[in-house]
Amino acid sequence: MNIYYDADHQKWHHNNSDHTFFIFGSDELHPLKNGNKTEKEFTVTPKKGKIGPLVGILTGCAADGTYYGNIPLFKNIQMALQAKGGLSFIFCLDGINDNFIDGSIYHIESETWVDARFPFPDLVYNRMPSRAKEKSRSFQNFVRILGNKGIPFFNPSYLNKWEVYQAFKKDKFLSDYLPETRPFQNLDSFQSFLSEKKRLYAKHRSLSQGNGIDLLILGENGAVTCQNVHQKRQYPSIESCYADRKEEWTGQYILQEAVETEKINGNKYDFRVLVHYQNKNYIVTGIGVRVSTKQQITTHTTNGGKRIPFQHLASPALEKQISNLANACGHQLSKEFDFFGEFSMDIGKKKTGELVLFEVNAKPMSFDEIEIEKKRLEHITQLFFEKTNFEGAKG
Repeated sequence: MNIYYDADHQKWHHNNSDHTFFIFGSDELHPLKNGNKTEKEFTVTPKKGKIGPLVGILTGCAADGTYYGNIPLFKNIQMALQAKGGLSFIFCLDGINDNFIDGSIYHIESETWVDARFPFPDLVYNRMPSRAKEKSRSFQNFVRILGNKGIPFFNPSYLNKWEVYQAFKKDKFLSDYLPETRPFQNLDSFQSFLSEKKRLYAKHRSLSQGNGIDLLILGENGAVTCQNVHQKRQYPSIESCYADRKEEWTGQYILQEAVETEKINGNKYDFRVLVHYQNKNYIVTGIGVRVSTKQQITTHTTNGGKRIPFQHLASPALEKQISNLANACGHQLSKEFDFFGEFSMDIGKKKTGELVLFEVNAKPMSFDEIEIEKKRLEHITQLFFEKTNFEGAKG
């Protein structure tokens, strides 16, 4: 069955002569009438009088209305949904109205985006690329509207590293995987922590992808080396380091124990793990390995890291460890911050074989590994069907 958008009247219609109307998101979809002007058609599979799921993808837009964010991912989601009879559209906060949402839908055959007016969808996938926008009144109001309408919404927001650490410390299982972490707040606590551990990471609470990270090393003579991917600074003492960095770091940074982990040919590496919700649990969608080359602070490819196949390091015991950790992380995130449908983890492996959880990311970027991205689309699409109760429905 096909549905069509009438741009003149800003309405959607269907071409099934056996039905008067179908439920489409929060609206009714009526038959196409002679004279309705349509430019693009979309193939859908009706299920119990409903068309969908209709998935709204919340993203950002510039002042001129141009959408931004992970556009390639949004295209792929539309293609994956269309293959199963569903639909998706992208929109930004400015497109939200009381009873409808103005957005854009990707038309596969013509490889173009079509601006259209949509009913409130069956589910909203939060890919807002701005932390500031997530704190805005318009975002909070929208989340409240979705709650009142009973529309599933995930993920709830970006994550704050200190808040995640505090949430995970509450869980006995997860607490064993966490490097000791403290907020950067005053000289006494900074001096005590660095004197005890000798090596600390200073991390911005809100930045990701290896940004906002400094490695602090306390020398035997009491001097402190502060190094990031761009520069290295030397301080004669802990006090002088604190005095120089306190304005920038206070209230914005955490201090994390620099746990010694295994290396490959002398280079730091970690696991990037993509996780999705499925059938009341969290499963590992894929695991990538990133190895630092130019520096030993971060393994991100944007900072000179390279990827190697996980198979080079894989073992049944390791995969089971990561799987158990992923499931525990997902449940604790949803318990503390509202429902999480997907996330990624940065994990290191100690020389003793134990894992250490460095970070959790609420909005995973695309993986370089093609197979992981393929499984990502399979799992995220399955999640859309599951959370909207379209899974297993018949026409």
